[in-house]
Amino acid sequence: MKHELIVKVSCIIIKNYYQGDCLAIEKMFRIWVPQTFSYKIIGMDYDETTHTLYLSRHVDIAYLESLLGVKARFDEKYNKPNHFIHPLRLKYPPRNEKQKKAMNFLVGGEGYDYTSRSNQLYLGLDTGMGKTYLAIFYSGYISTTTLVVCSAVSWLGQWADAYMEHSNILSSEMMNLGGSGMSIDTIMSKSKEELSGIKVYFMTYASLCSYANKHGWNNLNKLFIHLGIGLKIIDEGHLDFRALSLLDLYTSIHKTIYMSATPARSGEEARIYKNYFKNIYILSLHGEEDNHTHYVGILYHSGVTSREKISMYSNYGFNKCNYANIVSTKDNMYKILRIILDSVQNMYGRKLIYVATNEAIMRVYNWLQENYPEYRNNVGIFTSANKDKAQALLHNVILTTVKSAGPLLDIPCLIAIINLAEPIDTFIQNKQKMGRLRAYGTYYFDIVDIDSDRPYNYYSANLGSFAKYALSMKEVYYNNDNLDRISTGILNKRNMSVPLSSKIIRE
Repeated sequence: MKHELIVKVSCIIIKNYYQGDCLAIEKMFRIWVPQTFSYKIIGMDYDETTHTLYLSRHVDIAYLESLLGVKARFDEKYNKPNHFIHPLRLKYPPRNEKQKKAMNFLVGGEGYDYTSRSNQLYLGLDTGMGKTYLAIFYSGYISTTTLVVCSAVSWLGQWADAYMEHSNILSSEMMNLGGSGMSIDTIMSKSKEELSGIKVYFMTYASLCSYANKHGWNNLNKLFIHLGIGLKIIDEGHLDFRALSLLDLYTSIHKTIYMSATPARSGEEARIYKNYFKNIYILSLHGEEDNHTHYVGILYHSGVTSREKISMYSNYGFNKCNYANIVSTKDNMYKILRIILDSVQNMYGRKLIYVATNEAIMRVYNWLQENYPEYRNNVGIFTSANKDKAQALLHNVILTTVKSAGPLLDIPCLIAIINLAEPIDTFIQNKQKMGRLRAYGTYYFDIVDIDSDRPYNYYSANLGSFAKYALSMKEVYYNNDNLDRISTGILNKRNMSVPLSSKIIRE
């Protein structure tokens, strides 16, 4: 039977397709997994029952036509969206030319008239450049019910806060779907009239997949028709690329904006990611902001034993959580922390400390309580374990994890980040951490345990990338003797109530 090639609003469908019909197409979106001796499919999907292959809308159509020997049929109908009865308006104008440029790109304004005809756009901005502000702007511009999809539950509240900060939206006009919000099955039982006042829905990839796995991906579009979704905003979609692609392949939403501070992928997935977005209109403003943060790499010996090094690894390789739980029991880590806290003592502003687990965070918290009376009532824990996370951001010292402090998090008056015990292998996440710092002259302290080979390897691999974004680069090494001497000197001065030096880190 002859193939049918149908181009839809957010995907391409090939009907009458049997696996193996065209390996050139299949190879674009599959990865060989040696552990399982099988291929892993990402960025496309195949329905064995209906013999239908689903592909990205951005695969080259002429190329598919030549491979299959058929002409494409365009069917770009989309779900009828709800429109705002009362317009959503921004409270503040764009703060710089880059935001104005991004606005023009989204709406098809000056220099970007071609984007207005596209159903899908990709906007890449570095952390701190106003990614959420621009998403909110576009949501108001097209005045249609919006779905924001992101990776972590904690980000949902951050998105809601951002909408109320930057626009005239009311809390009653927003709703979380799934997870801690209203169950999707419940919302499907409500009438469209009951939902007519909702302008923005928030949803995680996990909730999305849970619903689709229960009811079938083919039924996902019924949910969005019921809600009247006319715009979906994909926040940091590279973090769950499989869910992102399935959402595109099985729904027909009028407009989609993919937004990412760090869109890159690694390994074989980078090839698939590139194929998926091959022909999409992209505005990348990465690296266009002025470098404003001093980077300081601090190398030291934690003193972990050989047995402890082995326990840092699982069947899946190096485990940063195991590492954090072990290194947080070592005196040398706290000596390093004492030196850094001394160096920033005279800087006005908040300090954010990254530690990989709640267990290790509590050790650091207790150490601060015991050794720093001035912080006793001024240390916040920003993790899922804390029911009052928002209050934690008001403290002078904040303890958190990479997962909890997502890309949307904006901490006022943040002057220093201490990456104490959460080694990250990819520069993508490292850059996100550094991107928490907004002001000129801030500091990022990267604590590197050279007794544990993997954290040091991560540091070495990412050092060149950090250099592109940092205001200055510096590396400081402490052997055990120097670490003991300087740490003890600071401790003695504190006990004698001598004013603390702010220059020790530079010795």
